[in-house]
Amino acid sequence: MQNSFYEQTLCHSIGEGRGVGPDLKGVSERRTSEWFISFTKDSKSLIESGDKQAVEVFKEFGNMPMAAYDFSDDEIKAILTHIETASGSTETTNTDTKVIADGDSENGEKLFYGSVRFEKRGVACASCHAAGIIPGSTLSKDITNSASAVAPIMSSLPFPAMELAYKNRMLTDSEIADLTAYLKSTSEITEDKKTCILFPVGGVVGFFVLVLLASLIWRKRKKESVNKEIYDRQR
Repeated sequence: MQNSFYEQTLCHSIGEGRGVGPDLKGVSERRTSEWFISFTKDSKSLIESGDKQAVEVFKEFGNMPMAAYDFSDDEIKAILTHIETASGSTETTNTDTKVIADGDSENGEKLFYGSVRFEKRGVACASCHAAGIIPGSTLSKDITNSASAVAPIMSSLPFPAMELAYKNRMLTDSEIADLTAYLKSTSEITEDKKTCILFPVGGVVGFFVLVLLASLIWRKRKKESVNKEIYDRQR
């Protein structure tokens, strides 16, 4: 039971606040055991079925589905029992949680897009992700609203691609703080602000498109008079 729960402590805590996923303290009071079993085994299927609670969790945590676990019902029930016991205890289950200091959003943006390299030469976040309104890679999910997940994910590397990229290139606490600060700033960009920023950009693009069209039309113009064309046909 403890080994099975260890896999979930990479993304969850009991009573220490949210991480990659929700704080599991008191989860048995919020969800039925049947729902918890279904969600743990295959959250994606439950979300796609339209289950209201599953969809709410999915949206709250940056549209990131929980990994599917091939646990038996008894194993998941044992995990749930452990959570119930720990929920009523003052003893915490995750002693590795770090308090991340306020970071530098401007430096975080540079780290995200690679104009400033990570100390241990890890790949820039924009190699796989996008954030905010500035275009980035679409290899993985947009992490605009994932500021709270930076510290737990970069500390545990729960995804195979991230483990491959950062296993021997772990970020420093200050780098994590800076990235967290940057993602917080991107999540604060409202739709109105996006419109205000994108509208003038669209105007500039539109202007250059018109100039290009005008130049193409100009090149195809008649270079000699109509009278000469008539004269040539009659010769």
